[in-house]
Amino acid sequence: MQSTPNEEAWESKFSALPFFSDEEQIKQGRELYKRYLEEYPTAVNRWCEYIDLEMKYGHNEREIEEIFRKCLVQVPDVEIAKRYIKYINTCYDDTEREDIDDIELARFKKIQEGAYSYAIKIVGLDLNAITIYREFIEFLSKSRSNEVTMKIIMHNLTRIPMNERQ
Repeated sequence: MQSTPNEEAWESKFSALPFFSDEEQIKQGRELYKRYLEEYPTAVNRWCEYIDLEMKYGHNEREIEEIFRKCLVQVPDVEIAKRYIKYINTCYDDTEREDIDDIELARFKKIQEGAYSYAIKIVGLDLNAITIYREFIEFLSKSRSNEVTMKIIMHNLTRIPMNERQ
């Protein structure tokens, strides 16, 4: 399949992106992704690149959350859902916090559980979602979450079509 001149022009712009070493370069990259995704809103790989850019260089929670608000509903893709879970788990990581009390810990766990539930709702029974289901089961096991949630997840997991179950 041959690419169109417009696709080649976009590809040229993306390949010319600098290594993001300062705020101005990050801003340029951000604007390029925004323009591209307005024209191609279902381009999963570009959404993933944009999310990765913001998470690695941007460090702007509001920007990252806005990206997820736009793409999770528009493009219900496993790779985007994985990045969403990673983002939430990073923001609400309690493993290295000594100042966290039980109430805050419970809040963090509830937010993380909500992220997994939302991601699973979005990707549904996609064959590639198996890793999300596994991570969620592991998370629920570690946090000793309620058994009803675990049973629902296990039921959904058995409905995912796959060649080999591990």
